[in-house]
Amino acid sequence: MAEQVIWSLTKRKSKTENIVPNPTLVEVHEWVQPSHCHHLQHDNNMLQHGQLLRWMDITACLSAERHAKHPCVTVSVDDISFDRTVSVGHVVILRAVVNRAFTSSLEVGLSVESEDPLTGKREHVCKAYSVFVAKPKDGSKVKLPPVALNSEEENREYLLAAERRRMRTTYAKDMQRVVKSLHLDDDEAANSPVAKKVKVSETQVHTINIVLPVHANHHGTTFGGQIMEWMTDVATISAMYVEFY
Repeated sequence: MAEQVIWSLTKRKSKTENIVPNPTLVEVHEWVQPSHCHHLQHDNNMLQHGQLLRWMDITACLSAERHAKHPCVTVSVDDISFDRTVSVGHVVILRAVVNRAFTSSLEVGLSVESEDPLTGKREHVCKAYSVFVAKPKDGSKVKLPPVALNSEEENREYLLAAERRRMRTTYAKDMQRVVKSLHLDDDEAANSPVAKKVKVSETQVHTINIVLPVHANHHGTTFGGQIMEWMTDVATISAMYVEFY
Protein backbone atom coordinates (compact mmCIF):
# COMPACT_ATOMS: atom_id res chain seq x y z
CA MET A 1 0.00 0.00 0.00
CA ALA A 2 1.52 3.30 -1.08
CA GLU A 3 2.30 6.08 1.36
CA GLN A 4 -0.63 8.43 1.65
CA VAL A 5 -0.48 12.17 2.13
CA ILE A 6 -3.80 13.79 2.92
CA TRP A 7 -4.43 17.35 3.92
CA SER A 8 -7.69 18.77 5.14
CA LEU A 9 -8.57 22.28 4.06
CA THR A 10 -12.28 22.03 4.69
CA LYS A 11 -14.46 25.07 5.30
CA ARG A 12 -17.36 23.15 6.78
CA LYS A 13 -18.69 24.31 10.11
CA SER A 14 -17.28 22.60 13.19
CA LYS A 15 -19.49 20.06 14.94
CA THR A 16 -18.48 21.42 18.34
CA GLU A 17 -18.57 25.13 17.58
CA ASN A 18 -20.89 27.10 15.35
CA ILE A 19 -17.96 28.81 13.63
CA VAL A 20 -16.03 28.38 10.42
CA PRO A 21 -12.64 26.72 11.11
CA ASN A 22 -9.52 28.79 10.62
CA PRO A 23 -8.95 28.91 6.83
CA THR A 24 -5.19 28.47 7.36
CA LEU A 25 -5.68 25.11 9.08
CA VAL A 26 -3.77 22.32 7.33
CA GLU A 27 -3.88 18.70 8.43
CA VAL A 28 -1.49 16.14 6.95
CA HIS A 29 -1.45 12.39 7.58
CA GLU A 30 1.79 10.48 6.96
CA TRP A 31 2.00 6.69 7.19
CA VAL A 32 5.35 5.69 8.73
CA GLN A 33 7.22 3.29 6.45
CA PRO A 34 10.46 1.37 7.18
CA SER A 35 12.33 3.83 4.93
CA HIS A 36 11.40 6.62 7.36
CA CYS A 37 12.93 4.84 10.35
CA HIS A 38 16.34 4.55 11.98
CA HIS A 39 18.77 1.97 10.73
CA LEU A 40 20.25 1.52 14.22
CA GLN A 41 19.78 -1.92 15.68
CA HIS A 42 17.92 -0.70 18.77
CA ASP A 43 15.85 1.90 16.91
CA ASN A 44 15.15 0.36 13.51
CA ASN A 45 11.37 0.45 13.97
CA MET A 46 11.15 4.06 15.11
CA LEU A 47 10.54 7.14 12.98
CA GLN A 48 13.61 9.33 12.51
CA HIS A 49 13.12 12.73 14.08
CA GLY A 50 14.78 14.31 11.05
CA GLN A 51 12.05 12.87 8.83
CA LEU A 52 9.41 14.19 11.23
CA LEU A 53 10.96 17.68 11.15
CA ARG A 54 10.82 17.56 7.36
CA TRP A 55 7.11 16.74 7.42
CA MET A 56 6.48 19.45 10.02
CA ASP A 57 8.18 22.10 7.90
CA ILE A 58 6.21 21.16 4.78
CA THR A 59 2.91 21.24 6.69
CA ALA A 60 3.69 24.60 8.28
CA CYS A 61 4.71 26.06 4.90
CA LEU A 62 1.38 25.00 3.38
CA SER A 63 -0.43 26.89 6.13
CA ALA A 64 1.78 29.98 5.80
CA GLU A 65 1.41 30.18 2.02
CA ARG A 66 -2.33 29.66 2.23
CA HIS A 67 -2.57 32.85 4.28
CA ALA A 68 0.17 34.89 2.60
CA LYS A 69 -0.81 33.99 -0.99
CA HIS A 70 2.92 34.23 -1.72
CA PRO A 71 5.85 31.79 -1.56
CA CYS A 72 7.16 31.49 2.01
CA VAL A 73 10.52 30.43 3.40
CA THR A 74 11.39 29.08 6.85
CA VAL A 75 13.16 31.58 9.12
CA SER A 76 13.27 29.73 12.44
CA VAL A 77 11.75 26.96 14.52
CA ASP A 78 11.44 27.26 18.28
CA ASP A 79 12.82 24.60 20.62
CA ILE A 80 11.05 21.25 20.21
CA SER A 81 10.73 18.48 22.79
CA PHE A 82 9.54 15.10 21.58
CA ASP A 83 7.31 13.38 24.13
CA ARG A 84 7.54 9.97 22.45
CA THR A 85 8.79 8.12 19.42
CA VAL A 86 6.56 6.88 16.60
CA SER A 87 6.61 3.25 15.47
CA VAL A 88 6.62 2.00 11.91
CA GLY A 89 3.08 1.32 10.69
CA HIS A 90 1.61 4.15 12.76
CA VAL A 91 0.18 7.32 11.24
CA VAL A 92 1.63 10.75 12.02
CA ILE A 93 -1.03 13.45 12.15
CA LEU A 94 0.31 16.98 11.69
CA ARG A 95 -1.82 20.10 12.14
CA ALA A 96 -0.64 23.61 11.31
CA VAL A 97 -2.37 26.97 11.61
CA VAL A 98 -1.20 30.57 11.30
CA ASN A 99 -1.31 32.16 14.75
CA ARG A 100 -0.41 35.68 13.70
CA ALA A 101 0.79 37.62 10.67
CA PHE A 102 3.13 40.56 11.04
CA THR A 103 4.32 42.82 8.22
CA SER A 104 5.96 40.15 6.08
CA SER A 105 6.44 37.29 8.54
CA LEU A 106 4.04 34.77 10.05
CA GLU A 107 4.07 32.51 13.08
CA VAL A 108 2.67 29.04 12.44
CA GLY A 109 1.68 26.74 15.30
CA LEU A 110 2.15 23.01 14.85
CA SER A 111 0.83 20.03 16.78
CA VAL A 112 1.81 16.43 16.07
CA GLU A 113 0.08 13.21 17.13
CA SER A 114 0.64 9.54 16.35
CA GLU A 115 -2.16 7.08 15.72
CA ASP A 116 -2.22 3.31 15.78
CA PRO A 117 -4.49 2.55 12.79
CA LEU A 118 -5.43 -0.85 14.25
CA THR A 119 -6.80 0.55 17.52
CA GLY A 120 -7.42 4.21 16.70
CA LYS A 121 -5.45 5.26 19.80
CA ARG A 122 -3.80 8.67 19.45
CA GLU A 123 -0.88 10.05 21.46
CA HIS A 124 0.70 13.51 21.57
CA VAL A 125 4.18 13.66 20.03
CA CYS A 126 5.21 17.32 20.08
CA LYS A 127 4.21 20.94 19.63
CA ALA A 128 6.20 23.60 17.82
CA TYR A 129 6.16 27.14 16.48
CA SER A 130 7.71 28.08 13.13
CA VAL A 131 8.34 31.49 11.62
CA PHE A 132 8.08 32.08 7.89
CA VAL A 133 8.67 35.11 5.68
CA ALA A 134 6.65 35.80 2.54
CA LYS A 135 8.81 36.20 -0.58
CA PRO A 136 6.84 37.46 -3.61
CA LYS A 137 8.20 36.09 -6.88
CA ASP A 138 8.69 39.59 -8.31
CA GLY A 139 10.74 40.68 -5.28
CA SER A 140 8.25 43.34 -4.24
CA LYS A 141 7.51 44.25 -0.64
CA VAL A 142 4.51 42.66 0.97
CA LYS A 143 2.18 43.56 3.80
CA LEU A 144 0.32 40.53 5.04
CA PRO A 145 -3.34 40.73 6.04
CA PRO A 146 -4.22 40.06 9.68
CA VAL A 147 -5.48 36.66 10.79
CA ALA A 148 -9.21 36.38 11.48
CA LEU A 149 -9.78 35.11 15.03
CA ASN A 150 -12.75 32.78 15.51
CA SER A 151 -12.22 31.29 18.97
CA GLU A 152 -10.75 31.95 22.41
CA GLU A 153 -7.87 29.57 21.64
CA GLU A 154 -6.99 31.44 18.46
CA ASN A 155 -7.14 34.76 20.32
CA ARG A 156 -4.83 33.39 23.03
CA GLU A 157 -2.27 32.14 20.50
CA TYR A 158 -2.51 35.47 18.65
CA LEU A 159 -1.56 37.38 21.80
CA LEU A 160 1.18 34.92 22.78
CA ALA A 161 2.67 35.12 19.27
CA ALA A 162 3.69 38.73 19.90
CA GLU A 163 5.47 37.75 23.12
CA ARG A 164 7.23 34.82 21.44
CA ARG A 165 8.38 37.17 18.69
CA ARG A 166 9.85 39.53 21.28
CA MET A 167 11.67 36.64 22.95
CA ARG A 168 13.15 35.50 19.63
CA THR A 169 14.56 38.95 18.87
CA THR A 170 16.21 39.24 22.28
CA TYR A 171 17.52 35.66 22.43
CA ALA A 172 20.65 36.33 20.35
CA LYS A 173 21.61 39.34 22.47
CA ASP A 174 20.98 37.41 25.68
CA MET A 175 23.21 34.56 24.51
CA GLN A 176 26.00 36.98 23.61
CA ARG A 177 25.93 38.35 27.14
CA VAL A 178 26.00 34.83 28.58
CA VAL A 179 29.03 33.88 26.46
CA LYS A 180 30.93 37.00 27.51
CA SER A 181 30.25 36.39 31.19
CA LEU A 182 31.08 32.67 31.03
CA HIS A 183 34.13 31.51 32.98
CA LEU A 184 35.35 28.15 31.71
CA ASP A 185 37.47 27.59 34.82
CA ASP A 186 34.28 27.49 36.87
CA ASP A 187 32.77 24.63 34.88
CA GLU A 188 32.53 21.80 37.41
CA ALA A 189 31.59 19.24 34.77
CA ALA A 190 34.66 20.00 32.67
CA ASN A 191 37.03 19.76 35.63
CA SER A 192 35.46 16.86 37.50
CA PRO A 193 37.47 13.61 37.68
CA VAL A 194 35.90 10.86 35.58
CA ALA A 195 37.11 7.46 34.47
CA LYS A 196 37.11 8.42 30.80
CA LYS A 197 36.47 11.51 28.77
CA VAL A 198 35.69 11.73 25.08
CA LYS A 199 37.50 14.42 23.15
CA VAL A 200 35.30 16.82 21.22
CA SER A 201 37.39 16.13 18.12
CA GLU A 202 36.43 12.45 18.34
CA THR A 203 32.74 13.31 17.98
CA GLN A 204 33.07 15.65 15.02
CA VAL A 205 31.15 14.64 11.92
CA HIS A 206 31.38 16.30 8.49
CA THR A 207 29.02 15.53 5.66
CA ILE A 208 28.55 16.81 2.13
CA ASN A 209 25.07 16.58 0.59
CA ILE A 210 24.31 17.21 -3.04
CA VAL A 211 20.96 18.93 -3.48
CA LEU A 212 18.93 16.71 -5.79
CA PRO A 213 15.40 17.25 -7.11
CA VAL A 214 14.05 15.01 -4.34
CA HIS A 215 15.47 17.49 -1.80
CA ALA A 216 13.73 20.51 -3.35
CA ASN A 217 10.34 21.97 -2.52
CA HIS A 218 7.64 23.20 -4.88
CA HIS A 219 9.72 26.33 -5.57
CA GLY A 220 12.60 24.24 -6.87
CA THR A 221 14.96 24.99 -3.98
CA THR A 222 15.96 23.15 -0.83
CA PHE A 223 14.03 24.11 2.28
CA GLY A 224 14.24 24.32 6.06
CA GLY A 225 12.74 20.89 6.68
CA GLN A 226 15.28 19.14 4.46
CA ILE A 227 18.17 20.98 6.09
CA MET A 228 16.85 20.09 9.55
CA GLU A 229 16.69 16.44 8.50
CA TRP A 230 20.35 16.51 7.44
CA MET A 231 21.32 18.30 10.66
CA THR A 232 19.51 15.69 12.76
CA ASP A 233 21.25 12.85 10.92
CA VAL A 234 24.68 14.37 11.58
CA ALA A 235 23.86 15.08 15.24
CA THR A 236 22.72 11.46 15.71
CA ILE A 237 26.00 10.13 14.30
CA SER A 238 27.99 12.50 16.51
CA ALA A 239 26.10 11.37 19.62
CA MET A 240 26.78 7.74 18.72
CA TYR A 241 30.53 8.39 18.89
CA VAL A 242 30.22 9.27 22.57
CA GLU A 243 28.78 5.82 23.25
CA PHE A 244 31.32 4.17 20.94
CA TYR A 245 34.34 5.65 22.68
